[in-house]
Amino acid sequence: MKTDSHRADLRLDRLLKTFGLRDTLLAKHARIADEMQEPSPSPFAAPLLHLVLWQPEIPPNTGNVARLAAALDLPLHLVGPLGFVLTERRLLRAGLDYWDKVRLIRHAGPADFWQAHPSPPAWYFTTKGRRTFWDANFEPGDFLFFGSESHGLPDELLSTHPDRCLRIPHGPGVRSLNLANCTAIAAYEALRQFRSRGDPARIG
Repeated sequence: MKTDSHRADLRLDRLLKTFGLRDTLLAKHARIADEMQEPSPSPFAAPLLHLVLWQPEIPPNTGNVARLAAALDLPLHLVGPLGFVLTERRLLRAGLDYWDKVRLIRHAGPADFWQAHPSPPAWYFTTKGRRTFWDANFEPGDFLFFGSESHGLPDELLSTHPDRCLRIPHGPGVRSLNLANCTAIAAYEALRQFRSRGDPARIG
């Protein structure tokens, strides 16, 4: 049985064929996917922030965060295992044609991440946070952690750093905000703080 998502893909496919764009777009997606499979580059020089997605599950969310990372020139860490492959069509579509601008760093699992970054200056975004993100004093070089869509960040990680756990407030009746929205809210609040203190923000 065809799902709504499948029907939408078929409609998009027919539209691209009509305008002669299908083969061009598929070739571009294949090239981007190949580039994403290459070994990650060495750490970047003094980034303002690091965005860390911890075992994300939904491709469009990660694609949207990748677009945000490209727009703000921030490294994006993907900590596996992921709930999708990097050639996933919905992932590439959400990131549009910005993948070549994404400073992507892939970690096969938590152990690989901690080996590369043993003690990062970190903030952990969670609905279990005692403090709101408005109470945090962000600093250049901070790592902003966001958990998977269904499980969030691991409890052992949160319990080890309770003073670094932040929540984004919202009204009753909603369990949490969308992962990509949370990442954007947090990143822009940190950059707003940098700008208000006179630190370079490299945007705006």
